[in-house]
Amino acid sequence: MSPVPIRPDGVPSAVVRRFTIVPEQPQAVRHVDVPHVPSPQVVPRQIDPVGLRLMALMLENEELRTELDQLRTG
Repeated sequence: MSPVPIRPDGVPSAVVRRFTIVPEQPQAVRHVDVPHVPSPQVVPRQIDPVGLRLMALMLENEELRTELDQLRTG
């Protein structure tokens, strides 16, 4: 590709438009009433009896494991 020389007569002149500035009238601030939405109430979830028993067994298992490790090492 060969460069194309740009001559001033090949470039069209810019069209300039002027806008008239009309000062805006200040608008009054409108008050908007935001509806009151109550916050949700969070109720802690109850652990079922099976879950409580499982947690107790896991703790007992950990205690027995710790006791076994102490008996092995000492």
